[in-house]
Amino acid sequence: LWHAAASYVVFLLLGLLAENRWAAFLGALLVAVHPLHVESVAWIAERKDVLSTTFWLLALWAYARYAERPAPLRYGLVALAFGLGLMAKPMLVSLPLTLLILDGWPLARVTTSGFSAWWPRVVEKLPLIAMSLVAGRAGIPKRTTLPPCRTIPNASSIARSAPDISKTTPTPMPSF
Repeated sequence: LWHAAASYVVFLLLGLLAENRWAAFLGALLVAVHPLHVESVAWIAERKDVLSTTFWLLALWAYARYAERPAPLRYGLVALAFGLGLMAKPMLVSLPLTLLILDGWPLARVTTSGFSAWWPRVVEKLPLIAMSLVAGRAGIPKRTTLPPCRTIPNASSIARSAPDISKTTPTPMPSF
């Protein structure tokens, strides 16, 4: 079911970015028929991959809609899809960078080069970058200090006094 949803979002995204319904249909059909990771679709334990991909694609589609006509509600949809994707799999932390690349091409929101042209787009993505930093920090386990290992006194004499089990004969298994 999630794979079908991801295929439909691919159709929506390609239709919006490429502006060609047949190309979008063929791209979505290719994703639907031949998933990149068959294990993710077939195994229930790998559902996180399909979920994160679906929400990543949904965030891209919502951002393309936001770029057409910016509004707080549309940006909220981008943040919501991004947050759900991060909860499915923290690998989505790179989405703000992907959105910056989309601003250059194919959305053409930045037409000149230079820091001053890109800065408003970077500021626009600061909430998403903050979400990425929080998710990235949550994925790094806290470092704890373990007490030093203590040696057992006379450990070598204890080991020498233990019986050698390699020279014993195995006991036969009872038959039923």
